[in-house]
Amino acid sequence: MSCDLPRRHCPSSPEFVFIEHLLTLASPSSCITIGILLANCVVYATQDRDDTGSYRIPVAVQFLWAIVLGIGLFLLPESPRYFVKKGKLDEAARALSNVRGQPIDSEYIQDELAEIIANHEYELSVVPQTTYFASWANCFHGGLKSPASNLRRTLCGIGLQMMQQLTGINL
Repeated sequence: MSCDLPRRHCPSSPEFVFIEHLLTLASPSSCITIGILLANCVVYATQDRDDTGSYRIPVAVQFLWAIVLGIGLFLLPESPRYFVKKGKLDEAARALSNVRGQPIDSEYIQDELAEIIANHEYELSVVPQTTYFASWANCFHGGLKSPASNLRRTLCGIGLQMMQQLTGINL
């Protein structure tokens, strides 16, 4: 869930506010760093315990943040892009209006909604429309020697993420 924050925030932040985009993209890294600091503080505070609390308290604190993220997930508004994808343009305009704090009939809302619709139509024309499982299976088509192969791209991405986790960077 926390890895999904930049994707959720960027469509919701105004395109003309560069610093807000910058903070939106930097916030997950900052939150991870603060989380590591808090985890070390909790572990340091419980290191001298002789009972099972020495490991149960840090695990319980981890569950606390998972619960906060889980509850917060249900409180997030739907993205205007989601509503456009589902064909609900009125709800997309309403969601965009709520996020931007402007009336639905404002020129800014209408221009941005038209841009989202145009982007969605372009994606439909470029990306082949298949079933859910066929789109996942497409990740594994091609060979390892071809640079344009989806299999090569998928394995490269999996390998990079695996190596990142194995080094302990966790970003």
